[in-house]
Amino acid sequence: MATINKWDFQVSQVDETMDSHDFVSSQSIVFCSIPFASSATDDDDALDANIVDISKWEPIGMVENASLQQRRQVSELFEIGSKKMFQIPGRTFRRANLARVVFDGASLLKTVSTGLDQTDSFSIEGDRAAADEDSKFYINLASSYFDTPRNIGLVMRDQQNQYYGALALKHCFIESHQMSIAAQQTVIMENIAMTVSEFVPVVVTIAADGTLG
Repeated sequence: MATINKWDFQVSQVDETMDSHDFVSSQSIVFCSIPFASSATDDDDALDANIVDISKWEPIGMVENASLQQRRQVSELFEIGSKKMFQIPGRTFRRANLARVVFDGASLLKTVSTGLDQTDSFSIEGDRAAADEDSKFYINLASSYFDTPRNIGLVMRDQQNQYYGALALKHCFIESHQMSIAAQQTVIMENIAMTVSEFVPVVVTIAADGTLG
């Protein structure tokens, strides 16, 4: 529909350019851990070097639920002598949550920390994130291992496998971790909640064979 004067709800859809293959669903979305760059010269470069290089992102499997939230403060002011409102935009706050099945592989807290070298934290009794660096089960959120922010990626395609968009969740601090266990459960879930510094839209190049880079 080009203009509103052609709208007829009885005979057509609102946007007739759409078809059933254009939708983005959970099966065509993947979350990724954005690895730290070991070759970088300082910590900040190591953290952010791979944000723009989607070919370095590592998919996170067995994610069951995810959510992203953005909230922007808006102050509303009135003046004496007028009923008109002033709206003053303020700061933006961002949060993200990931829930994942526990299986015989790296736990969620380890999966989102790809490439992070925190050998020192494992040498201090009581500060270990896991039993040792080779452990699959990272669980101690109080460890200094989690004092460094992580970067998380999101890549989206539609039902025709066409690229839709990509997003980097920059500087995620894990603020809570939850593991739920019940007698009736056949699988165990773990969940993390994160504060996010920025949502960074990522420019992606698409090769002739459809691969992303």
